[in-house]
Amino acid sequence: FHAAFQPELGGCLVLDLHMPAMNGIELLENLRSRGIHIPVIIVTAYNEKQFIKRARQLGAYAVVMKPFKDDELLSQIDHALSEPT
Repeated sequence: FHAAFQPELGGCLVLDLHMPAMNGIELLENLRSRGIHIPVIIVTAYNEKQFIKRARQLGAYAVVMKPFKDDELLSQIDHALSEPT
């Protein structure tokens, strides 16, 4: 993602809280530290309050708890893409 991201194309990034190598919070921190403010939605099966709080502090658009319905996630993505940057 880091190598291929083109800010002018916009978009919305959906990250899992728990990913191999770098978790969703670490990637979100990395993006923000690089000045990248693409909308980010974090999905997680774990109600880990400290991670959810950190995601919100970093400006995550939403945190969606698993299991979720497809239309719930798609609605969040739609809203994130319609927000002005």
